[in-house]
Amino acid sequence: MTMMRILAIAIKDLKQIARDRGTFFFTFIFPVIYAIAFGFFFSGQFKSAGNQQLHVVDLDNSEISAKFIDELRKSGGFIINKLTTEVALKKTSEGAVPVFLKIDKGFAQNFATALITGNKKISFHYDPSKPYMAASLEGIAIKSWLKLWFSSADINIPIVRKDMLALIPEKSPMKSVIASFFDGLGAFSHYVVSYSKDAKFAAIPKTPVTMGAKPPGPFDVSFPQGIIWGIIGCIAAFVLGFVIERTSGTLSRIRSAPITLWEFIAGKALASIFTIFLISVMMALFAKILFGLRISSIPLFLLSSLFVAISFSGVMMLMASVAKTEQSAGAITWPAFMILAMFGGGMIPLHFMPSWMVTASQFSPVGWAIHVLEATTWRGTPFSAVWHYFVFLGGLGLLSFIAGTILLKRSLCD
Repeated sequence: MTMMRILAIAIKDLKQIARDRGTFFFTFIFPVIYAIAFGFFFSGQFKSAGNQQLHVVDLDNSEISAKFIDELRKSGGFIINKLTTEVALKKTSEGAVPVFLKIDKGFAQNFATALITGNKKISFHYDPSKPYMAASLEGIAIKSWLKLWFSSADINIPIVRKDMLALIPEKSPMKSVIASFFDGLGAFSHYVVSYSKDAKFAAIPKTPVTMGAKPPGPFDVSFPQGIIWGIIGCIAAFVLGFVIERTSGTLSRIRSAPITLWEFIAGKALASIFTIFLISVMMALFAKILFGLRISSIPLFLLSSLFVAISFSGVMMLMASVAKTEQSAGAITWPAFMILAMFGGGMIPLHFMPSWMVTASQFSPVGWAIHVLEATTWRGTPFSAVWHYFVFLGGLGLLSFIAGTILLKRSLCD
């Protein structure tokens, strides 16, 4: 009989999950979507990258530099995007370009001797929050450079030696000279290949690009993302609290008081906006005191925190109106924000995503929030370069608030 009671409880819980559509979806369907999404995210790594851009500044504009760029394109499967120095530095400092390769003037002139001197006249310049990008491209650049260097000697030395000696009379003194020349050429090629493996030779200069006087520290880069995760936790708590008020009858009792639904919702939104704003300010203050967080503009940082709060409060209202039970509230909030964080670059670098997902990531509010918080802290990006993110955040908050209110009103009338 004990087992029957245990089975009855288990069946009851399973039926409860099945009845709650939100919980059922995020328990059984969402993991499949999640796994498929990760497959698409990482498909950019395993394909021969016909979808990854390599940003190049070619100051040499020579035939050799053009061949080098083409060799890079073939070796890495890149789409080459040529930029001017000014545009490349601006876009990299703003976070729009993760890394670019700079080919300096004199690249072709120094090309022949660079294998020995090490002065290749090429360098990487990267977004300080993505140093791995330059490191990941260095090997491809070295390979392409060496392949181009040896392409002029891409001959079968023993065969050429044999053919040349066959044309020279047996008793000619030139025979031994030619033989020695090709023997020395072969030995030199082996020496160069061996020498090129030296780590000091292989290194290509890599420079972070910032608008400030010095590159950001690790906490400058990490705290804007930390603020976002703090906000997500706050939103999850507000959604759960809202749903508990609905299911426990608190909302019904409040509505019986002389207060309209719009006033109740506006009060909820105001509390959410204030809490999220406070989280942003307190975390920034904490990071400033303990880790020296760089804040380029305090007024702009406060403005960005306010718009982030408005945006995520609207999303909170939309999620709270969809969730019907405490279980579905938890099942909806965290998975949804994890997807938004992945698309926004908060969990998986955009470099690893295929091109269509990189495009889709431009519509993630998490990505917008990280952009404005970074712009007003360590990046020092002017407002003119990020104003559209403020518009996106404010518009999303307003639309989500309206949609959530309409859905909530309909559910209460049912």
